[in-house]
Parts: sequence; structure tokens; C-alpha cells
Amino acid sequence: MSLLYGPCVFDTITCTLLPKRKAWFLKLCTCGCDLAQAQESHVDARIVFCRRCGLGWTLEPYAYSETLGSYTDRGLTPYFQQLVLRMEFNKLFNAPAKEKRVLEVGPGSGLLARMLKRHGYNVFTLDNLDTSHLLRHGIHAIRGIFEEMKPEQLSEIDPHVLVFRHAFEHLHDPETAIRLMALLKPGSQIIIIVPNCASQSARVMGKQWPGWSLPEHRTHWSPASAAVNFCSLGTVNVVPLLSFQYRRAILNDLVVWPRRPVVTTSIKIVVTRKLHPA
Repeated sequence: MSLLYGPCVFDTITCTLLPKRKAWFLKLCTCGCDLAQAQESHVDARIVFCRRCGLGWTLEPYAYSETLGSYTDRGLTPYFQQLVLRMEFNKLFNAPAKEKRVLEVGPGSGLLARMLKRHGYNVFTLDNLDTSHLLRHGIHAIRGIFEEMKPEQLSEIDPHVLVFRHAFEHLHDPETAIRLMALLKPGSQIIIIVPNCASQSARVMGKQWPGWSLPEHRTHWSPASAAVNFCSLGTVNVVPLLSFQYRRAILNDLVVWPRRPVVTTSIKIVVTRKLHPA
């Protein structure tokens, strides 16, 4: 049995039923499916997949830590870092800012936040790590965890654009995060970049694929699971993306099975909030 979404096929044949005794840590997936009947991945026993939407979950997620540090853009020169960001957020950089407010969750080094600030955006960042160094750039740096934000805090910022760049897969409670996103005003935009666990490189490299990043990554996304879990928020557009954060995996995407269409290492999920919420 396979879940088909665009060029992506999420293969469930290589999974086995997860014994109920291992599913005590969760009750429901973000799609509402009972995870007591989840499927265990053959890649790693710590990963299970929802039978309905294909979203992967890590059985033993790490605790949020101040010493975790940033994985984003590790090893890239500043020139290539900026080039990659412009490729990933081309619509933001090419559109007039008009004092739009952007909230970036998990800014890491703050490179994206600083670039958006220079383009005229009113930038806010939220991170469990200390990002006070961004204050001198005129960026509103808030310390905290997105899932623990109160609705009134999010309403006070009232972002036009909410950004998770290789941060959403680290959230411990994505269901609460999605409920918070539903509070954004109609017409606002959510941009999420996550590793694509249904990519060619993930299949070929197996346990060695750097996108798993266990146990730091709490959830594991594919185009199919993104389309199912974010559709309640509005219009969902899932775009395959070459991510330079996972450079080893890119090599596999480019040279393995070159005559077959490949699904690239990451995906960009763009959600536009409904203009007329149901």
C-alpha cells in the first residue's frame, strides 16, 4: 500500500505493525488517528508512522536544551548561506515589505532574520536559546517555546508571515502548534521547511540519512503528511527543495538513479490562511 501525493510515494510496505506496548507515549497523531496502531519503521525502531497520514514520530524525543545549538547552514560560507536563503524565500525577498511583520521560530544564527530586516520587514524571533545578539540589529528577540505561547502573545505580534526553517520537526507538540497557527488572521502565510523523509536520498541512505537526526527530530514529514495535516489551516502548497543543510543527502539525490525522477531532500510547505474560515 502506498500514499501518493504528486511526485512523492510514501511506501508503507516496508513497515510493520507497532506493538501496542510501544505506543504508550502518544494517543493521537495530529491528523486524529490512533497511534496505538502506528507502524514501526525498519529504518530505526525509534520511529513510527501514522497509518492514515504517514507522519513519522520519534519514540524517544530529546528534552529542549539550551546547549542544543543551531544546525542550520553549518559549514557554508556567508555568501552561500545568503544565496540559499534567497532561493528558499524568493517570494519574500522579491515582494515589497510594506512594514509586514515576520515571526521566525528557531532563528539559529539569525541570518534570515537579519536579511529580512534589511529588506524592511518588522522581524520577531522566538527561540528557546539566547538570541539577544539579534537585538542590536533591531530585531525583536523573544525567548520561549512556540507551543507554550499564549494566544494573546501571538495576537500581540500578529505576524503576516510565520516561518519555521528546519525548526518545525523539533517541536514536541505539533498539534498545539497547528492550533496556534489557526489563530493567525486570514490571508497570512506560514512557511515551513522540513527534511523530506520520503525523498530518494532517505530511501537509499536508510538509517544514515542525516534528515532523521534522532532523537532531535520529533516528527518526520513527507509531502503527503504535510498536505493532510495542514489542510485545515488553508491552501497548502508543497514544494520539493534542495536543502544545503543536508549536503550528504543531496549527492544521493543527484547521482542515484539519474534517469528516474527524484524527490529532493527537503520540502517547503507554504500555507495561506483561509480568507473565509469555516
